[in-house]
Amino acid sequence: GIMEPNVWGNDTVAAAAALVRSRAPGSHDLAELAALLDAAVLADLGDATEAVIDAVQSQAAVASEVLQLMDAMPSMARVARYGDVRGTRAERLLPVLDGIFARIVVGLPGACSSLDDDAAGNTLVSMAGVHDSVLLLDRAEMLREWLELLDRMALDRAIHAQLRGWCCRVLADRHAIEGAELERRASLELSLGVT
Repeated sequence: GIMEPNVWGNDTVAAAAALVRSRAPGSHDLAELAALLDAAVLADLGDATEAVIDAVQSQAAVASEVLQLMDAMPSMARVARYGDVRGTRAERLLPVLDGIFARIVVGLPGACSSLDDDAAGNTLVSMAGVHDSVLLLDRAEMLREWLELLDRMALDRAIHAQLRGWCCRVLADRHAIEGAELERRASLELSLGVT
């Protein structure tokens, strides 16, 4: 009933803030923490938001799975871009995002090799989230690194064809590959020896 949520506080904001403060330290899922941060900023939960940022920073330092790192980026990018007009949260989050992004750049090619179709589909969703995050953050160096990574992955035969094709499409959309090079890559993928 109504009394059960009342243990968190006497009004909605106080209850939400208390609930967020209690959940953040116990979570070891970086993507879940990033979503909690996004919600806390949207609800303007003040100090509770700072507790979530602390938890995000701690978990980001130890998270190792590339998919988890990728899945955390969209929520964190939204908070860094839109979450605080004074920019204080962006100042705290951008170094964390930079660290996460650097680990994605290093780990993604290995995480994308020898995948089956289902795993490639899941990875593609996560990659698209990172791509959207990079565009949202609008940082030239990050975009350059991302496109260079996609270019390397597009040429890596150990990576699932669906992911290589997506990389090529992104590169073509961004005009990073054009004309003859795009035709050459398409010809290689459609040759008789390619499954």
